[in-house]
Amino acid sequence: MTRRWTEACFLLVVVASYFALRPPESLVGSWEAKISGQRLLYTFGPDGKVDFQFTNPPLPKSSGTYTVESNERPLRLKVYLKRGTILECIWEITPEGQLRLEEVDPGGHFPKGFGPNATLAVRK
Repeated sequence: MTRRWTEACFLLVVVASYFALRPPESLVGSWEAKISGQRLLYTFGPDGKVDFQFTNPPLPKSSGTYTVESNERPLRLKVYLKRGTILECIWEITPEGQLRLEEVDPGGHFPKGFGPNATLAVRK
């Protein structure tokens, strides 16, 4: 009986980990935001990869990977860029279908809600 219980617990942990690490389908895709008068295109892949590119004027694309902590509210997003830069954000999909993001100071405390500096992006 103990061995079955151990196997069942292991399987539960593996399944829970798989779903916890999968990006939410609501985030996957391309989003466009205006930041300081420039358009920024975010593309979140289902494989945990992300691309950022200012499109007006066009600048080189930055790429990285991302993880989502979906057990927290608001949801948490960590983006790992090349050269070791980590961006931490809170995020949500608004009732209007927009992506709301707000960057958090690196290693800082995650806020309980969004402030006036949150960025809104629309699906492309």
